[in-house]
Amino acid sequence: MVGVTAHFVTPNLDEGPIIAQEVLRVRGNEPLADIVKRGQALETRCTLNAVRIYATKRLDVHWGRVYS
Repeated sequence: MVGVTAHFVTPNLDEGPIIAQEVLRVRGNEPLADIVKRGQALETRCTLNAVRIYATKRLDVHWGRVYS
C-alpha cells in the first residue's frame, strides 16, 4: 500500500497539520508505470478534496490538528 497526504505547509518538511489522506492498494504484479499513474490520480483527488474542505471552511485547526 502507498498513500498520499495533503497538509498545511510549515517551515519543516511534511510536518504541517493533515487535511486529507488517501491510500492506494498496490497489486501483486502491477508494473511501476501503472502504480505511478494510479498514484498521480489519487494525489489529484486527495489535493482537490483538501482544497474543497478548505475553501468551504469545513475545517478547524487546533493545536496542530485539523478537524473537519
